[in-house]
Amino acid sequence: SVLRTEMKTIGYDRPIWVTETGGPHPCTSPQSAQEPPPERQSSEVVKRYVELLSAGVERVFWFGLQRDTTPAWRCSGGDSGFDFMMLIRGQERRLAFSTYQLMVQKLDGFTAVERVNIGEGISAFRFSVRSGSAVVLWADKDRVVNLAGTAGDVSVTDILGRPSRSSASAIPVTTSPLFV
Repeated sequence: SVLRTEMKTIGYDRPIWVTETGGPHPCTSPQSAQEPPPERQSSEVVKRYVELLSAGVERVFWFGLQRDTTPAWRCSGGDSGFDFMMLIRGQERRLAFSTYQLMVQKLDGFTAVERVNIGEGISAFRFSVRSGSAVVLWADKDRVVNLAGTAGDVSVTDILGRPSRSSASAIPVTTSPLFV
């Protein structure tokens, strides 16, 4: 990563931690007066963690797990409150909570991660895990992806935890991350 390179240039080599990330922020959504759908927050959890881990970030902390009071985020001119939390009132799990658990399960104990270039508009990251490798991928729009270097059928899991099988040469991909 650029930050890691700059740090080494000045003789500074320390772990990088991101102490707060969350979203998507509702005020930047196309429907800025409405809370983004749960699937969008779930996608953001995976995208943010995967991007940061691939950039060499050692620890990432989501903002936040739960809130005891009503949501405080408001867009200018709006009267609706929004909430980035993974739990509602400390008990009810949002979809993002389950997606986070799925991501941890799929990437548990990874030892390395690399960005894989498999085409324009496609984000792909290969994680080295105990069982071999896990690829996390998504695209800027609906596409069919060829996961080069992988033959035959692969197991695919979406952010809702639904498993399926696909040919490695023709994986249907959307803006929502998949675990392969």
